[in-house]
Amino acid sequence: MSAKSFMPSLQAVAAVLMVAALAACGGDRGNRISDPSGRISFELPDGWTEAAGSGGTRFNSPASPGAQVQINTVDGNGRAPLSARRDAWLDFHRRNGATVHLEREWPGAYLDGIEYAHDAETAAGRIVWHHVLLSGEDYVVTTYLQAPPGTYETVLPIFRDMVGSIRPASLNDD
Repeated sequence: MSAKSFMPSLQAVAAVLMVAALAACGGDRGNRISDPSGRISFELPDGWTEAAGSGGTRFNSPASPGAQVQINTVDGNGRAPLSARRDAWLDFHRRNGATVHLEREWPGAYLDGIEYAHDAETAAGRIVWHHVLLSGEDYVVTTYLQAPPGTYETVLPIFRDMVGSIRPASLNDD
């Protein structure tokens, strides 16, 4: 078999491995874990790992280098509405050259929220941030996906699944 006739086989194997790696990140649910505050839990896809030094709030994708997801809770839901938090963040980034890609209500099953996305130039190049803020009883769940544009579209459905799985810890016994 010549090297030329062998090349399509290598490409096919590489494509199958990439699809399998992405499926392992998204399709089947991983482990249900709690955030450090113990107020919420969510599904972490198989193969995803905690980012070093994050204290259990940031996670890395095994198949998408440069992609990171953060899920965290903060006190004080009553201090500022979610829309005010979003608007302040987006106004800051617009003033600094970001393009806003999305602003809408989050259609979550467990917690109400808002979803928005923007990009910005960083020292490492262009990065897309996709946020979902969720309103808990006495807290806000802050989430984001941070990824280079080429990786963003691949990881976005996985991120949305992770955020969609967020629920108050009181529902964990269901």
